[in-house]
Amino acid sequence: MKEQKKLRVTNYDNFKNADFFIKQYFEAKKMLKEVDDFFESFIMSKLIESNGFGESSIKPKSIDLGEWLEHMHYDDNYYHPTTWLGKIQDLKYHGYEYVYDENGNHMKDKRGGWLQRKKSNYDEKMREYIEELKQDDLLNKTKKYNTYYVIDKDGVLYDFVPVASKDSIKIDFTKKEIKITGKYYHYHEWGAQWGQSKSCMDEVKVTIYIDPSNNNVVKVLRDAKTIQEGNAEGKSYWDHHEHYCVSSLTGDNRVKTPGIKDNSRH
Repeated sequence: MKEQKKLRVTNYDNFKNADFFIKQYFEAKKMLKEVDDFFESFIMSKLIESNGFGESSIKPKSIDLGEWLEHMHYDDNYYHPTTWLGKIQDLKYHGYEYVYDENGNHMKDKRGGWLQRKKSNYDEKMREYIEELKQDDLLNKTKKYNTYYVIDKDGVLYDFVPVASKDSIKIDFTKKEIKITGKYYHYHEWGAQWGQSKSCMDEVKVTIYIDPSNNNVVKVLRDAKTIQEGNAEGKSYWDHHEHYCVSSLTGDNRVKTPGIKDNSRH
């Protein structure tokens, strides 16, 4: 068995020079680098890139349509039922049915809400639409919009953050959980009072929670906070209003999703 290296703890007053501490310093840096390398490898083992996604062997059971993923498909056919995005949205909205008792009465869950269940073809349809997603040129072959995904313990596929936001990815951990976080930004405009338009920039933080006892992804949460708001570059109430996501506010890796321009009131 390889002997485990440990930093020596000693009485510093017994040393006449710094030679010992210099050796300890470089030993500590080496150990920290090994730890950093391990966690970087651990993070990347949980993430799936959209480039090459179509050729991957993963088979998600469902998909959580995160903001980055949705904004890449903001166009005239955004919710069109022939697109995979429109199909998934429609399935999530219409793919459930109410549950009735033998007397034809609505059954309720423990919280008092109407009890619902997936329709019989829900899982089959979801698998079909996810296969369409995997072949999407914008996700799978356009490097500019390359995105990280993660799959939780229940087989749900989440978009995490754009690859261009890789530098924002951090890891934190306790005995109870491991947290991998990343962030990007969401910008939108809307018509306001007195014929003006307003704008808002939100920082969107995405956190992956992992159970350290089995390395399973327990949940993925998104949280947004407003970091900037004001007018919309002098736009009037009726001007086109933009909605998009961006990987970073500055820098060479800044990537903006195609977004949408909307001429309706907001």
